[in-house]
Amino acid sequence: MRCICFLLSALPLFADGLPTAQPKPPVAAQPTPREVAWRVLSGVHLAVGKAQAAVQPYVMLHLAENTVEFNRKLALIEFRDAFADTRILETTYRVPLQAQIVSAAAPIDIPTAIELVRTMRPEPNQRRARESWDHSVLAIDAQLLGSNRANEAIDLIKLVSLPGVFPNDAASNIITTLSPKDDRRLSVFGYAATCYRQFPFPGFTTLLVDHWQEMPLNLVVLAADAVADDGSHASHAELRQVLPILRAVDAPRAARLLNERPEIEEPEKEPRPISTHVDPDDDRQMQRASKLAQEYPMRALDEVASIRDPELREQWILQIARQAFQSGGDANVASRALYMLQQLPAESQGELSGKLGELAAYAGQYQLAEQWVDTSFEVAARVLEADLNTKSDCGANPAPRDWWPSTAAYRSAIHGSVALFHTGAERFLTRMQHDPDLYLLMSVEFARALLGSGTTAAPQITCRAAVALAKEAAQ
Repeated sequence: MRCICFLLSALPLFADGLPTAQPKPPVAAQPTPREVAWRVLSGVHLAVGKAQAAVQPYVMLHLAENTVEFNRKLALIEFRDAFADTRILETTYRVPLQAQIVSAAAPIDIPTAIELVRTMRPEPNQRRARESWDHSVLAIDAQLLGSNRANEAIDLIKLVSLPGVFPNDAASNIITTLSPKDDRRLSVFGYAATCYRQFPFPGFTTLLVDHWQEMPLNLVVLAADAVADDGSHASHAELRQVLPILRAVDAPRAARLLNERPEIEEPEKEPRPISTHVDPDDDRQMQRASKLAQEYPMRALDEVASIRDPELREQWILQIARQAFQSGGDANVASRALYMLQQLPAESQGELSGKLGELAAYAGQYQLAEQWVDTSFEVAARVLEADLNTKSDCGANPAPRDWWPSTAAYRSAIHGSVALFHTGAERFLTRMQHDPDLYLLMSVEFARALLGSGTTAAPQITCRAAVALAKEAAQ
């Protein structure tokens, strides 16, 4: 008994010297896509000065568009900074970018958007700039009308109108939105007609054609006569549009117009019909595939394998695979579709790389999915070479970097990589670090993709289109 007591009393002494199990450190939680997006956007905000001066306002615009998700006050500061930075751009691109900024800011803060749009000065002869300015006024007016502030929307039309430039789309939207019994519609239409008589502007004829039947006779006569009298500005197409209106409201003036410009009543040439011929055998294969696609997608794929037209074959393979995914089909359909698409010409595979990656991931072939993401970036790199090629017939693309076809291709590749690899797609950004302009634009695009937003909407301007815009601006 004494021994047992001794042992029991000694246990605490030995226990102090024994190793004890250490608690495992808590596993760090993986950052969410939203957290990664904010980290990336914050980094872009700090690094935007590394981009070329002509690229910075575009980066700031897209940064602000996505910062809205996290900090509206900061986003408004970024919108203002982007607008201020546009001053270094030539007018051909300055006004369209300013319009993008105003349109993006309008849903966030109407006073800021109005303040910015008041400083814009589009040239009447620059169609893209003029139309984008009109769209930005429309974006603000849409917000005002949605808040039952029609008087302010009308005041804005009068505030921003310039000699030779008028916000036709915004005015038309007000007329359409207000009740047919609302006299303010007449005020807007009458103001547009008066402005046109003083300083003719493009687009008024469309406004007239759209709303003349809803307006008092005296206003319509005023407007239609103004177009007929504007021989130096009204185009052949505009005079053709106004002729039926004149015949209805001012027959003598219509007769004089035809006497002055008889060519406007000549019939227009019929457009050459587009051939839609489909090989009869291909048509039969497609009909059989259509019947099988829902219940027997594998058999449907066998049917479309015999379609001779490669474009039709590609469309049907993707359509059948997509239907199978939506109905919860098995991955064998994706594997079969993927194999068939790999038999297409190499250039087609490059264009399909994003879709091929999705098919490969669904089929459980993630290594192949990454290969197709690689392909999408390789395609974008080849397009970039064309944009940068100073030795081509056109030379290097003089359009803004944000509008290059290669930028659009990289954006598509970024969204495809995020769809497949989520936050893990950040590794693909390292491929662009040698090009600060591209890296910053695509970093914002990566954050945008993580937030679940669609691809950035930006014009695509080739080198030849940019040269044509420059010639238009010089006229």
